[in-house]
Amino acid sequence: MKTVQMKISIALALALSTVIVACMSVQLFNVDDDVSRLIADGGVFLDVRTNSEYADGHLDGAINIPLGRLRTDYVQLDPNRTYVTYCSHGLRSIKAVEILKENGFKHVFNGGSMSKIEALRRSPEAKRDR
Repeated sequence: MKTVQMKISIALALALSTVIVACMSVQLFNVDDDVSRLIADGGVFLDVRTNSEYADGHLDGAINIPLGRLRTDYVQLDPNRTYVTYCSHGLRSIKAVEILKENGFKHVFNGGSMSKIEALRRSPEAKRDR
């Protein structure tokens, strides 16, 4: 019985360490502090939601390339520009950062969810900085 528990403990520790390493490979981006600055400096919002989600509403100036097409359609983007990815919950935007970095993009950041970015833009601090 103790051998089985030990094997389970080892397996869980390995799984946890794998998750930690995977999370470390994604550049963490503090949306609250940096998104406004990146966009003001010429960065572009990249909306990786579906076309219909984008049509229902999006951030001003955002480019829409759904995540499902990003592996081929990234060629429409300039690898020298700065991009801030976003989606509805923040998961697709993380994957979009990985895909773009795999394809040579150096200045790409995960903005998370559209609602978080919108809330930031409505905050008193954001309005004061404009």
